[in-house]
Amino acid sequence: MIGIQHIPVFRDGSFPDPKPYWVVNDPYRSKEMKLLHQLGVRHMLVGHWHNGRVFEKDGITWHVAPSTSWLPWGGELGFAMHTISADGDVHTEFVSLPGATP
Repeated sequence: MIGIQHIPVFRDGSFPDPKPYWVVNDPYRSKEMKLLHQLGVRHMLVGHWHNGRVFEKDGITWHVAPSTSWLPWGGELGFAMHTISADGDVHTEFVSLPGATP
């Protein structure tokens, strides 16, 4: 089972901004995580940070797509390509947009 939504539920260990704007916060985070675990979700495809990352938190791998237009903390403009295997595993490859400037 794979979930898709815009805003991640957690930050990874190197996320630079502590503002609550960037993630789903409690009590909604706890309710969502309970439901995701009940549904058997193992991967979440998310965005909102404008910076491509993949990290594991609370039994789910979070695949954060980069931005095609704006980079608040540097990085490369581009998009994410997700390959989903027959057993539901997700591999994410980030593709930069050569010559793109934010």
